[in-house]
Amino acid sequence: MRGAVIITFIPKQDSDLTQVKNYRPISLLNNDYKLFASILAKRMKKLLQEVIHKDQAGFLPGRQMKDNIRNIINILEYLTARNEKQAMLIFVGAEKAFDNISWEFMLKKLEAMHVRQEFFNGIKAIYTEQRAKLFVNNVTTEDIKITKGTRQGCPLSPLFILVLEIFLRSIRKNKLIRGVTVAHNEYKVKAFADDLVLAVEELSRSVKEVLEEIEQFGQVAGFILNKKKTKIIAKNMEQGLIETMQQQIGIEVVKKVKYLGIWLTPKNIDLFQNNYTPMWNGIKRDLEVWGRMKLSFWGRISTIKMSMLPKMLFLFQTIPIIKGAVIFKEWQRTISRYTWQGKKPRIQFANRCERKRTWVPAESITDEYLVEEFHSLFPDKPKPLARFWEEEFGPTDDEGFSCLCLCGFSCLRRGGSGGVRGRRIRLGSSTSGKRSERMGGWF
Repeated sequence: MRGAVIITFIPKQDSDLTQVKNYRPISLLNNDYKLFASILAKRMKKLLQEVIHKDQAGFLPGRQMKDNIRNIINILEYLTARNEKQAMLIFVGAEKAFDNISWEFMLKKLEAMHVRQEFFNGIKAIYTEQRAKLFVNNVTTEDIKITKGTRQGCPLSPLFILVLEIFLRSIRKNKLIRGVTVAHNEYKVKAFADDLVLAVEELSRSVKEVLEEIEQFGQVAGFILNKKKTKIIAKNMEQGLIETMQQQIGIEVVKKVKYLGIWLTPKNIDLFQNNYTPMWNGIKRDLEVWGRMKLSFWGRISTIKMSMLPKMLFLFQTIPIIKGAVIFKEWQRTISRYTWQGKKPRIQFANRCERKRTWVPAESITDEYLVEEFHSLFPDKPKPLARFWEEEFGPTDDEGFSCLCLCGFSCLRRGGSGGVRGRRIRLGSSTSGKRSERMGGWF
């Protein structure tokens, strides 16, 4: 692929910025390249869905990082209940995982999969010759030749998980590596891009085999283990055994590790304190800063939606912990105080939380849509929809019957029968009888 791209550097959070290794290189690519690479990536994802094991959750549709996190949390909970099982969770840290992948190894993997020649030629054109310029302190360097790695910021970066799957498959097939066994299921590995977690029992043999597998894979694929970044959480192990294992393998056993944005410890009881509490303390600091700014009402609403809400939703979806209603009331009061600048709210909280009324475009109102809304409102009414409407709310013409939008259903949900407001929406020119027949049947 001829023509140099620009590489800029983003510092890693909470790291020593005097070290080059603590910067993440992001490639700035032109639109022509992105369009071509996106087409290849879209076609490739259909193939990856079939060949990538469900243990990998990154880059593929329908797979989310919360699945991996919940799996690890469930393993920790299981091991807490089975205190006779000694186990280790190894959080693997790789040395520049994306930047060190061997092109030759990656292309041979694609060849072994017997992809179409045209597709293979497109990938090969990109990963045969690359040049880049570094952009540092507003200065652009001369061209640098690139000979390995997948670009972070490139649509084709999912090729990394294709290469990684070879290593994970080897781990799964290795009988000398004993995963955590739950009933008849064995859990060995979970991965989200280059964030790997290995769960093992029979520690001496299993850990040794894992390190050998990583070394062998690194020799052919360029995957390099960083023992300083790699951490271990031990479960049901005595301190003497933990210290012995640390000396043998050279990897630190810790009480707390951050995985995919979530702080994990050997005891799940600490999840709330280690995740929700710091998140809320950070939000309160932000609210204090924003409260001193001259923001409009809608500006304050936007700051909540764009900055605060995503942080909370991430934790709710990833580690949904029920801690009682007291903490939520405290959050509600704090957010309300910021929204209304310490004054009495002009809108009651119950009204603010009411279901949003939405006008539905005429082309979206179909018979199936009306039936679905009817079911949600009256699940215990086994009558044809048209007849039920006339018996409950009186006779109406075809146009009146057609005028069922979300606002109207919202009125019914509140127990009102005052009809539907707004312009009427006609679904077709059929008569009331025909519509009754079409919407008939027993729902």
